[in-house]
Amino acid sequence: MAYVYIRLLRCRNVEVVGLCGAMVSFMVVSLFSYPLRCFATCLLSLLILLWAAWMPMVLDEKKRNRKLGMMFGLLLVVGVEAMVCVRFNKSYRTWTAVKRWDMVRPYFDREKYEGIEKCYRALYPDLRKDAGFLFEYGACLSYNGHHEESNIILSEGAKRSSDPMFLNLMGKNFQALGRFEEAEDMFYKAYYRVPHRIYPLYLLMGLYEKEGRDLEMLEKAHQIVGKKEKVPSSLTGYLKKEAGLKLQEYERSNGKGKNMEIDWF
Repeated sequence: MAYVYIRLLRCRNVEVVGLCGAMVSFMVVSLFSYPLRCFATCLLSLLILLWAAWMPMVLDEKKRNRKLGMMFGLLLVVGVEAMVCVRFNKSYRTWTAVKRWDMVRPYFDREKYEGIEKCYRALYPDLRKDAGFLFEYGACLSYNGHHEESNIILSEGAKRSSDPMFLNLMGKNFQALGRFEEAEDMFYKAYYRVPHRIYPLYLLMGLYEKEGRDLEMLEKAHQIVGKKEKVPSSLTGYLKKEAGLKLQEYERSNGKGKNMEIDWF
């Protein structure tokens, strides 16, 4: 802007006085507000700036390639304004999609997954870069039994967020599909990403129990019971209680009691 304004001053032509005033007005407004945030003022400011850059070249009679410069300037104005229009159109669509998402989320919180899957599917093109939306959409697909499609959505979210819940849910999808090795891999990745969390260990315990891998199941149960959580909560208390019950149940069913010998580590 400073370069364009200096060129206008050096032009010393009465025809650029209005443009100088317009640029000064824009700079003054920018000190107190955000004119480029609104589509109309952004487009107007851009037009003034490009026009101000173009005028000194048009008024310079000594310029040999005057017509070529005018044509290039016109194409530049049209091209840049088209880019601004497209960008603001995308921003408006994203803003509208977020408003609609806010209307759907209460149903997600109430676990009404069947009725809102189509809503999430319709919002996906405009919110595909929002990690929170991708997690909810993936969870909705998972609870409705679309496990493979859910993992596709969740893998996109995992690229945009370090939240281990993406990996936990992907592991549960693999487990539902009977792909236990991939499920185990996801649960371990989730655990190592945030090692103080107990939930991935709980999922591993359930996976090993379902596969009949008793010793590994007991190892995870013992690890859960003995793990000191970073932030105690009702959820961690519940998970520890469930792991303790698994240990007691196994001891009773096998009659080993305190003499049970397991290499926990």
